[in-house]
Amino acid sequence: MKKQVLGEVLAHGYCALPAHLDCFKGNACLQCGDFRTTREFLDKHKEHRERTHQALEVAANNNWKRQAQVNEKVLSNLNNIINELEKDS
Repeated sequence: MKKQVLGEVLAHGYCALPAHLDCFKGNACLQCGDFRTTREFLDKHKEHRERTHQALEVAANNNWKRQAQVNEKVLSNLNNIINELEKDS
């Protein structure tokens, strides 16, 4: 990923919004009150979390603050979702 894009990790790709444009969605579906998921998707959420960790590592290594900020929010949401799904087992 280049520094000129946000580089937010999405379920099946990355956000390529130019970094100079403000986007505070942080993978909006994960924050939306209408978002629903089940244990059926637990592996997908864990894969998404791993890819988000990788994106955060790249951002940290390159001092990309905006990319880190967006992906930290995504990581927090994924951790909450995974924790809740694992509680229900």
